[in-house]
Amino acid sequence: MNAIAADGNIHFLQWVYTQGVGSPTSHTLEVAAFNGYLSILQWLHDGPTTLVLSAATFREAARCGQLEVLKWLHERQCPATSAAIEAAAENGFLKVVQWLYANRKEWLHEDLHQSCTSWAMDNAARQGYLDMVKWLHFHRTEGCTAEAMSSAAANGHLDVVRWLHWNRTEGCDSTALSRAITEGHLDVALFLHQERGITSSFRGDVRR
Repeated sequence: MNAIAADGNIHFLQWVYTQGVGSPTSHTLEVAAFNGYLSILQWLHDGPTTLVLSAATFREAARCGQLEVLKWLHERQCPATSAAIEAAAENGFLKVVQWLYANRKEWLHEDLHQSCTSWAMDNAARQGYLDMVKWLHFHRTEGCTAEAMSSAAANGHLDVVRWLHWNRTEGCDSTALSRAITEGHLDVALFLHQERGITSSFRGDVRR
């Protein structure tokens, strides 16, 4: 039934259920949330099944930027954890992160232990989402780790590397230069060498 839910075919899903061929599971909820199929979520939650909305459902909607689904889940008091904002940040869904920040204060408040973590900015940097990195920098206090700049360098995101260099203090680890060279990002390697004074004894082949 998960495959049917992934295709968004609610009528086929209902038919399969009424025929007793298969039964939806909590993963079916997650698949529907990830793909933004609100009608399927409504049927699974309000229909004949006994499935309960969970933090995993919420997280999967955030992971794929399904804001309308998140609002629907929020109205039904669906539980959520910091994994939701981290998943949205990693995939560049800034509007979702902003909405979560404004509406899910029970777990996003900076005084709580369960909050957004440095993992969010690290992964936004790795994916090259500079606007997300900036927003987290100005609106959250968790910051990032040296992996943010290092992974951005490895993926050739020079704009992210430059911004982190001038605005954050975590720096990068000793592998940043060799990772940039390995992946053929010579502009990034040059910046790390000139602006951060990084040198390397790396002798691997540069990818063409």
